Amino acid sequence: MNQNGVSKGSSSSIENTYESRIIQSLDKISTSFERLYNLLEKRERERQYTVWDAIKEIPNLDQGTRFTALDMIDTKTKKDAFLKMSPEERLNWIFYKMQGV
Repeated sequence: MNQNGVSKGSSSSIENTYESRIIQSLDKISTSFERLYNLLEKRERERQYTVWDAIKEIPNLDQGTRFTALDMIDTKTKKDAFLKMSPEERLNWIFYKMQGV
C-alpha cells in the first residue's frame, strides 16, 4: 500500500482505466478528423466541375449569353444552386435573368 492507503494494484488499475479513456478519446478525435478530411476531399473533387462547365453543357446558348450568365453567378450560394440545377433548369434560369439585363 502507498501512503494514501491505496494498494499498488489499485493504483495501476486506475492508471489503466485513465489511459484507456484517453485512448478512446483520441480514437474519437482521430475518427472525427478523418471524416472531416474525407468531406473536404470530396468537396475539392466536386469543385473540379465548375460553373463554367455547367454553362457550356446548356444547349442553344451563344457565347455572349454564356459569358453574361457567368457574370450573374457571382456568389457561392448562387454557384452551388446553379450546379444543383438540371441543364434545362439552368437554361430557364439564364433566360429569366437575361430578361432584366
